[in-house]
Amino acid sequence: MTRVYDLDGDVWERQEQPPGSLKDTWKMPGFNPDEHESAAGGCYVTPHLLDQYGPLTEMPGRKRPGKEAPGALA
Repeated sequence: MTRVYDLDGDVWERQEQPPGSLKDTWKMPGFNPDEHESAAGGCYVTPHLLDQYGPLTEMPGRKRPGKEAPGALA
């Protein structure tokens, strides 16, 4: 898996690592400081990405106009 989506629908991509490296790092390629918290602009190893932005999926969640996601804050 080289691309995942967080619950907000933001994309995270796995970064290239040297062969033999045991650390997977992830970065948000569409980071925009006006739309995202500053921490989202950094690189995360997998466990930290899951702690901060998980759960993650391989497909973006569907956002329907006029519909709130279950458990969403109004």
